[in-house]
Amino acid sequence: MTPKTILISNLLLDLDNPRFPRIVESQREAINLMVEIQSDKIEALARDISEFGLDPSERLIVYKSDISEDNKSYTVAEGNRRLTALKLLHEPDLTENEKIKSKIKKIIQTNILLPKEADCVVFESPEEFEHWVTLKHSGQNNGVGRVRWDTKEQERYQSKNGNTSFGSQFLKFLENEKSFDITISSKFSLLRLTNITRLLGDPDVRNELGLEVIDAKLFCNQPKERFVSEIAKLIRAMQELDDKGRPIFTVNKIRHKSDRRDVIEELRISKPESKQKKLWELSNPNSYKPEVTTSPTQNNPSDKEKDLTEDKEGPSGNPQTERPEENKNDDDIKTGNDGKDTSQDTEDVITKHNPNRNNLIQSNIKYVIDNKKCKKIYDELKGKLRHDECPMSISVLFRVFLELSLICYLDKNKIVLKKQQQGLHDKVVAVSNHLKEKGFLTNSQLSSVQSVSSSITSSQGSLQQYMHNKETLPDKSSLNTHFDNLHCLFSAIWK
Repeated sequence: MTPKTILISNLLLDLDNPRFPRIVESQREAINLMVEIQSDKIEALARDISEFGLDPSERLIVYKSDISEDNKSYTVAEGNRRLTALKLLHEPDLTENEKIKSKIKKIIQTNILLPKEADCVVFESPEEFEHWVTLKHSGQNNGVGRVRWDTKEQERYQSKNGNTSFGSQFLKFLENEKSFDITISSKFSLLRLTNITRLLGDPDVRNELGLEVIDAKLFCNQPKERFVSEIAKLIRAMQELDDKGRPIFTVNKIRHKSDRRDVIEELRISKPESKQKKLWELSNPNSYKPEVTTSPTQNNPSDKEKDLTEDKEGPSGNPQTERPEENKNDDDIKTGNDGKDTSQDTEDVITKHNPNRNNLIQSNIKYVIDNKKCKKIYDELKGKLRHDECPMSISVLFRVFLELSLICYLDKNKIVLKKQQQGLHDKVVAVSNHLKEKGFLTNSQLSSVQSVSSSITSSQGSLQQYMHNKETLPDKSSLNTHFDNLHCLFSAIWK
């Protein structure tokens, strides 16, 4: 067999094509019989070829024709439907079917550049290609032939590719939903489709977001207001930029299933306690209809019933869509002088401690760093460096980030240390005491920070040993724990 590119005009339909229920005598008769059998399928194939070209993964199987007079023609053994569509695209009048002829002519009017040749594989005799043609048209053959995807496999593919991918459906939701805060909606362009598709391709992530898959489409089983509130946490994390204006949130944050679980936990995204009876399609947020819950007794509710209703719905009587009260704590919400929620501005949130996460700095943490070098280190520790790939770099940069943060604070506040107090722990003590005096650290936080510092920043401490002892290897769990214990210090420094 020999690969070869052949002009469409030199390709002939197989007059003995198994698709034909009767004998044909000419090429025109073969084309008309193929149109008669396939009808609209030939028109659809012609339209697809005009838009996308011929499938590059499937060559036509041909052999030298023994009926041609010019010695240039080849008979097509596999690909006669495609050849019929190609012939009609070049000469619509070959068919006597007026309906198909009209449709083909319309296709030609909008698509000038049509294929004039086709990639083929030339065989010397039918015996050589019989095996391949039989495999293609006789089913799975115990796995030797083409094994079709089942419905679930098709949905998995569609969820990752094209306009129907989960990522595309999510972006469609963002485009159509108008309730997002301007600080989020103005930066939708920063979101990366591949990251969103990877996240939503994980069933556990979809479960936490209250999303279900039906016929490859995403549907939400929780109130839209609550979904917007939960997904906003993820969007904010994905929109954070490094010093060069690039998103810090990269595929490194969500590469493995455990990474995606960590992100969901760090951002405190929780699935709804109960599902709505009527789902709404994610790409069409206008399809959402709030469910109205009614109490068993509608008339003259007692004071006790009113109190219970108010507890569930709030003073305004509107259903609450935020997370259950027991999942909140005093650090969750911080308000400014105007009473507006500023928790997203500070990102000073203590999340569930996870010593096995792969990034040192959790997704929900956001420091406002004005020093260029510190910002670069922060960006790398949060978005680029993973414990399973760069444990040495993380252990060293963690110590550098700590000391540079302390130096920046000392310089900014004009705090001068004595000559004998230049050690790393001395700097931690000086800075943390100053922060306590300014009200940025509590007594318990001060005690914790200085206690942790004394154990890890002294000459025999782990952070120093990572730098100066050639035998000491970093430990992911310990590094993550040390950072979590010092988070309140970093947060106070980079207010």
